[in-house]
Order: sequence, then structure tokens, then C-alpha cells
Amino acid sequence: MGENRGRARRASSNMPPYRAVLAVDVEKYSRTASAHQHLLSNTVRDALEQAFADSGLEEVWRNASFPQSTGDGYLVGVPTEYLPKLIHPLLPELQDVLDDMQPALASEDRSLRLRLRAAIGLGPLPDTGGEERGDGIGTAMNETHRVLDSPALKKALADSDPDITFLVAGLTRRVYEDAVLGGYVAVKQRLFRGVMVDLPDKDYRAESYVYIPQPSINPDGPAPEDPGPSAARAGTAPDAPDAPAPATPRRRRENAPAGTGPTRINNVRENSGIAVQAGEVHDGVRNSIQNGGIGSIGGDVGTALGEVRGPVNIGGTQHNAAPAPEQDPGEQA
Repeated sequence: MGENRGRARRASSNMPPYRAVLAVDVEKYSRTASAHQHLLSNTVRDALEQAFADSGLEEVWRNASFPQSTGDGYLVGVPTEYLPKLIHPLLPELQDVLDDMQPALASEDRSLRLRLRAAIGLGPLPDTGGEERGDGIGTAMNETHRVLDSPALKKALADSDPDITFLVAGLTRRVYEDAVLGGYVAVKQRLFRGVMVDLPDKDYRAESYVYIPQPSINPDGPAPEDPGPSAARAGTAPDAPDAPAPATPRRRRENAPAGTGPTRINNVRENSGIAVQAGEVHDGVRNSIQNGGIGSIGGDVGTALGEVRGPVNIGGTQHNAAPAPEQDPGEQA
């Protein structure tokens, strides 16, 4: 009999541990003078370290997986249980730290600013603590950098006020579903805006969610497009609040041209308090007798109040009418 030979079998491999990834990138880094790029690169790391400490995550920063500078940014991996805290409180704290650092940067150069885009991803990533090559390489890392480089995130930062908003962040769909929709993040769901990341040259298209800890509007940016009345009627902007009705300016009666404006006369019945309401009346109402009557009416009729006990002839001399109360000068306006 022939010798029994062992069959080659496929072997499953262990999945790398899940890691939450935070990557940040400096806005307009390549446009910064070469002498200042080193300063910004070091300041990014300092800002992250300070934000982790202020968020109570000092130990997480100290033990972060595959930490590395990317020149114009920085990235770290952390255990997945800390994923919600990467979103809050870390991102708001990072916004505050960058704001606090701005005066020192401006002292170096008035035009120098450190504004960041951040992206958070999640997935299985190799993590040997640096003992082997390839730590942090995987799909989750690729997705995080696709979001970081997305036009939507760059536009969100460009459309904000550079003196107010120093950070915008994008979350992958998995991060949003697991941490935000899962209810683990102390930020209202409505503060995350869904966008599509479409990078044809990278063969990547996926949903992302933008979060801005300190939103603002760039005062030098283009005015928001007006969808027009037809679009509003069609409901193309469901998130826009209902526009308030335009305020009608109060016109001083003495400045209005004679004979203009609508005239409204309410029905008058016995012992009515408010009897006549009119815009402008100039001898146009004569010999109109109401049962009951009103207070005091001159040639021009505005609003007349008073306790009345008799017929009133509008337009001529008034009879049997109680004197009108003296009007406060401030009310005449």
C-alpha cells in the first residue's frame, strides 16, 4: 500500500484586535512657509496630548497603538471601548486647545493658524505594540484616511470662520452606527450631518458623518444659495426652519400721505369699547349713525376708545359723547 500523505488544508487565521483610529490633518499645511511647518507639526502632537489629558484620557494617549506623525498630521489607535470618548469629550476639548494655542502661533506669524480636519474609523487592525512591522495597516485605516481627505470635510472647514472653528471631524459609517446611534456618545444625533465621500481616483464611495464641535460661518465665504420660493414650496429643504412672516413696519399716522391706506371700520354695537379702526379718513365718512357710539373722533379717524352713551355723527360735530381719555404722547407714535 502506498504511503498516506497528509492533505493540505486551509487554515483560518486569528482576526487582529479591533481598534478605533483617530487621524488628524493640518489645513493648508503645504501652503505654510517651510520655516513654520516644523512648528505646526510639533504643535499638532502637543495639542492632541493636551486634549487627551483634558478629557481624562491621559493613560489612553500614553498607551496608544501605532502612534505616528504624518508630517502634516498625526494618528493613533485606541481600544474600542474608548471610541465614544474620542468623539466626546475629546473633539470639543481639542477644539478648545487649538483655540487657546492660536495667540502663541500668531505671535510667531500673524497669518499662522493651526486648524485641523479629524477622522475616526473602526475595525480590525494589527497591533503588536511595535514588535512587528505592519501595525495599523488595514481597511479601517484606509477608510479613516479616505474620510480625512474627503472634499466634504475640507469644505466644512473652509466654510467656517477661521477665528472660531479650529476643528471639523468626520466619522465612518461604522463609527457613527456603533457609537452615536448606539447611544454611547453625549452629543445629540442631530449635530452629525451625513455626507457622501466620493473619491473616484481611490475607487472609494461611502457614507460619512460630519461633526463640528464649534460651528460657525466664514464671513468671507459665499452667501448661501437661495432655493427660491418654488423650491421652498416643493419642500426641497426639509431641514430649514419655517421663515417668519415679514414684519410690517409701524407707520406714523401723521407722516402718511392724505387719503392713502386702507380704511377698516368695525361693526359698532351698544356700549362697545373699541368701535372704529381706520387707516386714514378725511371727511369721507359722513352722517353715519351707530347705536351706542364711541369716544372722540375728529376730522381724521384713527382708533377711538371710550365709554359712549349716545349716538355719534362721524364727520361733523359730535353729540352726546363722553370726552376721550387723554393720550400719552408716546402712544401717538
